Amino acid sequence: WMRRLIAAAALAVWANPISASANLGGGDTGGGVVNGSIWAGVQFTTPPSGSGGGDGSGCTWKLASPHDAGIGNEGSTITKLINGITYTLYERSCAGSSVYLWVPSPSDAQLGQQASNIIVGRLPAPIPHTAPPGPDGVVNVGMWFWTETAPWSPVSVTAWVPTPTGVLWARTTASPTRLVYHSGDPTLPTIACTGPGAEWRESIGDDPWTSCMMIYGHAGSYGATLDIEWSVSWTSSRGATGSLGTHVTSAPLSVEVEEIQALVTS
Repeated sequence: WMRRLIAAAALAVWANPISASANLGGGDTGGGVVNGSIWAGVQFTTPPSGSGGGDGSGCTWKLASPHDAGIGNEGSTITKLINGITYTLYERSCAGSSVYLWVPSPSDAQLGQQASNIIVGRLPAPIPHTAPPGPDGVVNVGMWFWTETAPWSPVSVTAWVPTPTGVLWARTTASPTRLVYHSGDPTLPTIACTGPGAEWRESIGDDPWTSCMMIYGHAGSYGATLDIEWSVSWTSSRGATGSLGTHVTSAPLSVEVEEIQALVTS
């Protein structure tokens, strides 16, 4: 009967899981969202460094064991199966208080995907700059574009769960790979360059060429877009790795392109 009591108490925790966004800084139960399903118990703090060690929130985890007043702890784990996923009951202790949590047993790839769901909301958009500034373009004159270097850094998130054999974690990293300029003129090609682009300075002059350059052929107002393309991949504590494709963050630009008339005198 004690086994049923513990399981019933833990089911109350599962009935009200919190979403991943509620635990970005390391809140109570944690959680992850995969294919529209919430997985309570997935953590996004720093995982424990070893057996019995505290996590990034200073909490410790141990398997919940059924207890009988007559024979004591039975020593077995408490599990349940939901939608093909096995959940194990754990006791998490923080600052002298404890709660019971159902923790899923995801694969390395599933855990990497959960970290990816968090990372997407943390990726910065480019901070656009152009030369000429404004941005003001000139017909048939190359307009340099670049982003500030602050957004051009890898972003990582670690998702982890306790398991009977130790902590399983997956670290997902999004790395910036290309800067892409969409001119707003359907007759012009998209320009992509590796890296954040070169910053134009007065000492460079007007003649040098850069791969991050757009040349407008017609005067007008254009709704341009500057993108950072991110390559997303994960690695797990068991040595597995995988790719999660590409994600894009964007910033809009309103470009005014003018035509300069030459004045010829004899």
